[in-house]
Amino acid sequence: MFAGVKTILFATDLTNEARQVFEYTVTLADGLAARIVIVHVLEGTGSAVESRLRNIVTDETVAAIKARNRKEAEDALIGKSRDGRMIHDALHAMCDDAKAARGECHFSISEIVIAEGDVGEVLCDLAGKHNCELIVMGHYSRGFLDRGHLTSAVKHVLKKAKIPVLLVPIRS
Repeated sequence: MFAGVKTILFATDLTNEARQVFEYTVTLADGLAARIVIVHVLEGTGSAVESRLRNIVTDETVAAIKARNRKEAEDALIGKSRDGRMIHDALHAMCDDAKAARGECHFSISEIVIAEGDVGEVLCDLAGKHNCELIVMGHYSRGFLDRGHLTSAVKHVLKKAKIPVLLVPIRS
């Protein structure tokens, strides 16, 4: 099933729990000699929220807040913040473990993407744009695919993705 997978899209929300999902992704990518596209999506604030914000601050202030949030996410993903360093360190640790077990690492980080919009929609679009054969994302679970508690992003990806989706359960 996974033999043809050469590019994996890894969706992260930059939480500590995302590191668990990242470890699965790295292990799978290493075994397949695949590339990983790391994606973090900044959810839009929504027109209603932005409208309320614009009632109390200027358009420039709203734009500055959005830009600051984007910069914080970028810094985290490229290793300039504590969370980013953890992901970066985990990547290197996994690579070192793989080298010790196999002699070398067979995966690479192809790209780090920060996008804005509806999470599920963005993930499906980016998977296509980057020619991914698999999407890996976490799922906060109380039981096997507790459908009543799937996030809207997970539901969207499961419904719209044209490629396999691997949900890694995260126990909260």
